[in-house]
Amino acid sequence: MNLCSVSDCGNLARARGLCGMHYMRTRRYGDPAVKKRPGSQFAYPSKRTRTRVARAIQLAGLIRDYFNIEGALEDAIRHATCPNGSLNATLLLAHVEKRMAMLVANRSGFLSDEQFSSFGEKQSFVGKAADEHVSGTANEGL
Repeated sequence: MNLCSVSDCGNLARARGLCGMHYMRTRRYGDPAVKKRPGSQFAYPSKRTRTRVARAIQLAGLIRDYFNIEGALEDAIRHATCPNGSLNATLLLAHVEKRMAMLVANRSGFLSDEQFSSFGEKQSFVGKAADEHVSGTANEGL
């Protein structure tokens, strides 16, 4: 009966002289003493998620620079944040894209000032789905 080779660990060795926990830490991080890999607040954001967040940031910068509207990204983050604190990158991008489309349509004359201002006051930029997502009522009917 072999014990884990890490000091102060009395668990049984499973592979390569390490217990299951220390073996997985070695596989994940290269060191059995490391508990969690330092880095971003997101565990492992996918390339698609990183792309969506980067695109939302880029569009929010364009809204700020060309339309002189501050806080577009902060507003989108507020709408795309779940009750548990996680950020939905798809909703984030959808919110910023919808806002950009509304601003371009207004500037191009496709929307009157009255239509544009009433839209901003009465509706979320991404609509009912985002409101349900944020409030947590999306799956109540299931």
